[in-house]
Amino acid sequence: MAEDKDNEQKAKETAEKKSKTMQEKFKNDPEFQKRHSKGVVDKWKDPEYRAKISAARKKQWAENPPPTSQA
Repeated sequence: MAEDKDNEQKAKETAEKKSKTMQEKFKNDPEFQKRHSKGVVDKWKDPEYRAKISAARKKQWAENPPPTSQA
């Protein structure tokens, strides 16, 4: 049990660290922004990739629907 909590904490810290690193890169490196955007665009051009991501989102939404806005 203690190992599970320890591993969870380490994973959480690593994710936070990566998130901060990405934020810093986006903020400070325009070349990184361009490369990242190009990579994302290139991935979305692939119909198999789009289908895979769409299926994963549909499955996730079926299990845990997003909150609806009350206008």
